[in-house]
Amino acid sequence: MRFFVSLKKILLKLGLLCVSVIVTLIILEIGLRIFYPTILYNQNLRSYNPETGYTFTPNLNMDIDVGKGPHKLITNEYGYIGKTFSMEKPKDTWRVANFGDSYVEGIQEVDWDKNFVTQLEKYLQDNYTVATSSSTLNFQSLNFGVAGRGQIEEYWTYKYLASKANPDLNIVWFTIANDFSNNLVPPQPSGALESNQSGRIKYFLKKSALANFLFEYLKGNPFFLKIFNALHLSNSGKLNAEILAGAGDGVDIDRKINYSIQPGLEKEKERAYGITSELLQNFQKLSNEKKSKFLVVIIPEPMIIYNLYDDFFKVYPRAKIEDYDFTLAEKKLLEILKKNNIAYLDLTDEFTKYALGKSAYENCGNLFGDHFSACGHKIAAQIVGKYILENYLR
Repeated sequence: MRFFVSLKKILLKLGLLCVSVIVTLIILEIGLRIFYPTILYNQNLRSYNPETGYTFTPNLNMDIDVGKGPHKLITNEYGYIGKTFSMEKPKDTWRVANFGDSYVEGIQEVDWDKNFVTQLEKYLQDNYTVATSSSTLNFQSLNFGVAGRGQIEEYWTYKYLASKANPDLNIVWFTIANDFSNNLVPPQPSGALESNQSGRIKYFLKKSALANFLFEYLKGNPFFLKIFNALHLSNSGKLNAEILAGAGDGVDIDRKINYSIQPGLEKEKERAYGITSELLQNFQKLSNEKKSKFLVVIIPEPMIIYNLYDDFFKVYPRAKIEDYDFTLAEKKLLEILKKNNIAYLDLTDEFTKYALGKSAYENCGNLFGDHFSACGHKIAAQIVGKYILENYLR
């Protein structure tokens, strides 16, 4: 009898302790929302979808400055840039779904309706009519770009959302500058990349002022980040690589993964290559199952287009030229694409011709600023639009 009385007291104390902890957390949450409201400021612009990852907040109509702004931004009901559209594809409509990072988001230097995704739609509409003497086909170019994404979130977006819109062509715009490093996630069990397995937990944490406050306070702590990654609460697997990079010549980890040929990051690079290959294969396979075409468009590194290697070594004075191969990332991507028979369009050659004044496209200025310049958006839309007409609509 005494045992049960003691057990009852222990359970009562544990219950009171749990209630006290919960009440304390609620008080802290409310207090932070009142006295530190800016901790959730990003929630006004960005949302987190448990399946597809970060999106914009739906139905925005505002000016935004994330580069050389301000620029006009609108989002649709799905939380992506652009006008509203129905998931049911209208009759006699040919749809292109564009997936990518901030380049596809495209609001650094132009309004939302001046980025290459929107211009691609107009180019296809105008030039298809001229080429075929027919106006019976309508075109839609849908923007599923969100800054900071790699192919992980892009694949999830197609799998759980964009595929419902039945696009005729899926384009993954691969940014040479950082997509490999964005795909460098912590080691995961086989098949874990198929879905956002911790998405529900991440969604709750993103909404919590207390969780955001703790993350801001502890995000520089390696021990905390290791635990965070071990629980798969982050898509970033750069932690160990950043430590290794910091011990060397100070070059940022994105460029290190892309271009460094010095020893020390072999495991991280191979994992980034392997994950990228797996995701692109998954994307192509799912596109085929949905009876949609799949194309990778390679966005080149501006440093290569404009021969800015000296600037690189000015930014990183401890770096040595013999430790870097600035064609490495593109060569590795091309190996992956060719090995897996994935259709691709590399903008590097045409952009280089343009920079040298040898292109057939009208010169409108530099192609790059913070990201694509207004001219870069225009030329990219023309190059890709011409390729689509010649390879998918003849």
